[in-house]
Amino acid sequence: MSQLAADETSPVRFLRYHAQVERRIRELGIEYTFLRPNLFFQSFPAFCSPMAETGRLFAPIGEARISAVDVATWPRSRRL
Repeated sequence: MSQLAADETSPVRFLRYHAQVERRIRELGIEYTFLRPNLFFQSFPAFCSPMAETGRLFAPIGEARISAVDVATWPRSRRL
């Protein structure tokens, strides 16, 4: 599991670390698949104090769309 925008030249230390690990895995010559998610919703409360305090999410996303799919309600055959 890596991170979206992993790059060894990134100013963000976390992204540099992921990119360095990816490079090392490539160098090993083993088969790999890098998964690069952006964020998981369960991570928000840890760094989003208004959400932790109010139970509501406030984010500067404008008119951005969100996924309204609850995977817990999907048939098991469609889950990844």
